[in-house]
Amino acid sequence: MGSARSARPRRCRSAARSEVYGTRALYQVRYDGVWTPIGAKRVDDPELVAGAAAAIAELWERSEPFSDYFDREIAPLPPPKVDRGGRK
Repeated sequence: MGSARSARPRRCRSAARSEVYGTRALYQVRYDGVWTPIGAKRVDDPELVAGAAAAIAELWERSEPFSDYFDREIAPLPPPKVDRGGRK
């Protein structure tokens, strides 16, 4: 059985993702080309942390439940076609 790690990763040079923890800290995590964390930067500026938390809260307010999205966008799609080699 394969794990999520053994699945074919999406390649990119590097990426960063921000994480907000309460109102005290924001971490900007850097990832390599296969999404392995390679470092992080902690931000303690209360205004910056509050702004990031507010932006994330606004995105959550505008979001929809995954099941609604799935039912509307994914479920109606035909099954993927797979050749003998297991590729689309």
